[in-house]
Parts: sequence; C-alpha cells; structure tokens
Amino acid sequence: MKRIVLINDFIEHGAGTTNILQPLFTAYGHRVSALLTAVMSHSFSYGEYAYRPQTEEMERVLDLWRRHGFAFDIAMTGFIDSIGDLRQFDLVRAWLTELRASGTLIVADPVMGDGGALYPTLPPELVREMRSLVPLADILTPNVTEAALLLGRKWPGDPAETIGWAEELSALGPRLVYITDVRLPQSREGMIVCHERGQGTTTVPFRQEVADFGGSGDYFNGIALAQYFAGTPIPTALRVAAEWIETRLRNLPADWDMQQGLPWRVLPALPGEV
Repeated sequence: MKRIVLINDFIEHGAGTTNILQPLFTAYGHRVSALLTAVMSHSFSYGEYAYRPQTEEMERVLDLWRRHGFAFDIAMTGFIDSIGDLRQFDLVRAWLTELRASGTLIVADPVMGDGGALYPTLPPELVREMRSLVPLADILTPNVTEAALLLGRKWPGDPAETIGWAEELSALGPRLVYITDVRLPQSREGMIVCHERGQGTTTVPFRQEVADFGGSGDYFNGIALAQYFAGTPIPTALRVAAEWIETRLRNLPADWDMQQGLPWRVLPALPGEV
C-alpha cells in the first residue's frame, strides 16, 4: 500500500484525470489523496466548458497539510492551471521540492496537448513552466506531442528519431521516461517508447483501435504505474496496460459514448495475485 497524492484537476462530467486515477489506485489497494488544481464541467472535447481554477484553495490546503505533517510515498502531477495565471506552477514546484527532499517519488504527467498542438485555450508559456518540472521528476510520462513540446521538436517526428527522445528527456533528470502514442506512418500500429536509466531504451507495440476516448492517458498511466509500483518491470507493466485497453476497446457496445471513458470492473492482476 502506497500513500499517493494526485496533483490534478477534476472533471465533473465524463472521464479523465482525478476521477479515473483516484478510484483506480484505490482499487489496487493504495491510499489516495487529491490536491485539486481546477474543476472542469467536462472535458475540452465537448466544446464550451465551465472552468474553476483552485489556486487559492491549493494555498490553504497546502498550509493545512504542512501543519498536520501529512506525508506521501508518491506524488503525481497532471493538469496544472495556466489559463488564469501561472501562480500554480510556483506552488507545485515549491511543494514538489519539499516532497522530493523527504523521499517522495515524483511522477510528472506533463499535460499540455495532443495531435501536435497545445490543448485549446492553453497559453504557449505553459511549455516553459512544464519544462521546469522535468528535473524534479523521477518518472516522466508524456505523450509524443508533449515530448516534442518539452524538447522543442517538430511533430510528427520520424519514429526512429522519436525513440531517442525518451533518453534525451531522461538526461534532464527523470530516471524513467515513457512516451505514449508514437504512431507509425500510414498504419494503425504504434508504440510506447521507454527509457530507464541503467536499463536502456525499449519499445512496446500497441494497436490504435480508436482515434481517442475520454481519459485514455489516465487509464493507461494508472494501470502501468500500479503494476510498476508492485514490482513489475516497466516494459511488462506498459504491455499489460496497453493490452488491457486494447481488450476493452475491442469489446465495447456499439453505442458506447467514448467521452465517458471505458467500462472497467476488472483490472489486471498485480504480481503475486491469483
């Protein structure tokens, strides 16, 4: 059992971020807390949305948590507000620095964009601020668009070149980097590129069953990291997560609303489970 804190937003309708990761990690037996960065009425993909940044609330919560001496084994960052202003990054950087000094494992999901561009309404300054979190992370989990933004590269890149991006990002600080959604040209096949310091770079194939679905990266990261935290080697953990998602997508009802995420009653077993 790990004490995990999610630094992320909450989506009130649909699937994504905290409202996927918190029940998923809880189902795996971890104790999960959440420091909410924003509350969204629904995901960007629906169009017009209501959005409430939680910067002032974060300041109050962190002050109370410090006074209570709350401790965490793992901290996971996701969406950090940059729509209103960039103050949240100062708060998150300071707290991650404290947590890291106390031995907390830092996992950073640099949520910025997909399909080669920033998500709608997010400012270009977000890229600079997100880069500042990379040296604080032990594990970095960008998609290929976010990896390109962090490195200042063009998207889509040559897949052969993209394989080297994970090692480049690892050289900036994280001991483990995996890049999702690396597509092969004119194909439904793709790969996850993983670099672990001391272990080298590996690739894990996957098949792109649908273009997108609500919370895709959160399901994948949650399952892969739960496997990894339990002792599964990271290439195997990534393969388990990819195969679980592929199986769910192949067996969806024809009228399933993809913005509602995936139905999941059964999760992959952890090492040692029957």
